[in-house]
Amino acid sequence: MPETLPLPPLQLEKAVFTAAEFASHFGHHKSWAYRLIYSHKIKVIHQFGKMMVPATEIEKILGSVDHYLGS
Repeated sequence: MPETLPLPPLQLEKAVFTAAEFASHFGHHKSWAYRLIYSHKIKVIHQFGKMMVPATEIEKILGSVDHYLGS
């Protein structure tokens, strides 16, 4: 198996993102983000009247990089 190089630190400009902003980081529509939120695959902050996705959730997804072995 080829050696994998560590990813450089992610430089995010904000601490939290809307669902649309979160999805755009991955080239998806905001409905993709809402599906992840409602299926509890990503965590959100929702106590202040607006659903916000912490930047740590983007880092978590990018940190899960692995080789694709097929389905």
